[in-house]
Amino acid sequence: MSLEALRQALRVADASAAALLDADEVAGWTEGSLAALAALGLLRKAPPAEVIACDGCEEQCLEEVQLVGSGDETRAIIVCSRHDDMEPTEVPLERLRRWTVDVGALADALASCVGRAGEGRAEQAEEVVRGRAWWLGQVPVGEARGDVFLARGVRWGDAEDVFAQSKALRGSSLPVVLTLSETPAQEVFGERTGIMSLLRILSLEGKQLRLDLRAITQAVRLLSTETAGAVGNVFRRDGETWTVTFNGATKRFRNTKGMRAIAYLLAHPGEEVAALLLTRVVEGNLYLADGAHRPEEGWVEDTKSDAFKESDELLSAGDIRQLKRRATREKEQRESALRSGDVAEAARLQKSIAGIERLLETSTDHRGRPRKSAGPQEKARKAVGRNIRDALRKIEKEHPDLWRHLNSTLRTGGNCSYKPESEMTWITQ
Repeated sequence: MSLEALRQALRVADASAAALLDADEVAGWTEGSLAALAALGLLRKAPPAEVIACDGCEEQCLEEVQLVGSGDETRAIIVCSRHDDMEPTEVPLERLRRWTVDVGALADALASCVGRAGEGRAEQAEEVVRGRAWWLGQVPVGEARGDVFLARGVRWGDAEDVFAQSKALRGSSLPVVLTLSETPAQEVFGERTGIMSLLRILSLEGKQLRLDLRAITQAVRLLSTETAGAVGNVFRRDGETWTVTFNGATKRFRNTKGMRAIAYLLAHPGEEVAALLLTRVVEGNLYLADGAHRPEEGWVEDTKSDAFKESDELLSAGDIRQLKRRATREKEQRESALRSGDVAEAARLQKSIAGIERLLETSTDHRGRPRKSAGPQEKARKAVGRNIRDALRKIEKEHPDLWRHLNSTLRTGGNCSYKPESEMTWITQ
């Protein structure tokens, strides 16, 4: 069975209440996938299609199917409504086949997977919101117990109201919700809920479904840490968001270079980290968990060294003279265009002149001499400082306590560091 076939079935189930797959959609599946999903109970036969895409025209318009004949002589005919010159087209009866994705059966299969995590095993899923949410069981983490739910339609317009009705979801102290969608909506369930896309943690082992129970356990552990508050402070990346807990208050932030740089510094308190190294960290090119910040011999961290000095000129003196001559010439052409009434040409020339002047302004000093470009480490110093400042501005709006702490303990420059006055514990992985 193909994993992609399973994922397509999940997407269809999450797209609409009907959860219908048609023959055209399953035509590209690998051999045996349809039978395997049916054997697992995830697909059930549905009534044949009454409308089907017309293959006779490029628009692929949907046309009503007309059945003629009876018994073994039954044929399916469609007539294209957009092209009068097209003759009626016979459609193979196999194309009318459809299947319903049984989300309840999926929930039962997942409940069996969750049961393998230990205590709190559910013999079968418990439907807590009709057709939309199921309790799958509990995952233990130390003395804590996380409730695992399956939710369908978290992107539907009624999602927030529908799931708010569930006493099981509202009453769980450590809820982890598995969704069928690729990008779950955090606002539907609130900040104290772990949300994971089933598409990312579901796999196949032979003909059996397998859940990444380790990922679910980690989500429960993170929730228990946030709820406890005093256990520690958290600065952890979860996909494209960062979960941040400080002094018992938890907020989530969008993933940025500044957030990644701060996380690295928090993971290495008291150490001087070269800005050039941090740029490689935030770009995903380097991560050193052992605290070794000098991966190359001769690594330079002294801001007075040659590596921080200016390098080549952005523009040569000849380039500057040429640009100035061009600007003068185009200004004359602009005035001529205005005198002749050619407003469009004058506007084009003005735009070109403005671009030249901006280039000259950024490439020359106050005396009009060529400005030298910064060296690689000087560029890194500026980039890292800017990224961290941007992240701190966002943190200030959402989590003032954390901003005050970081603003007084983070240092940027050629070398960057996090140096709190007293020992701080951060969970960063």
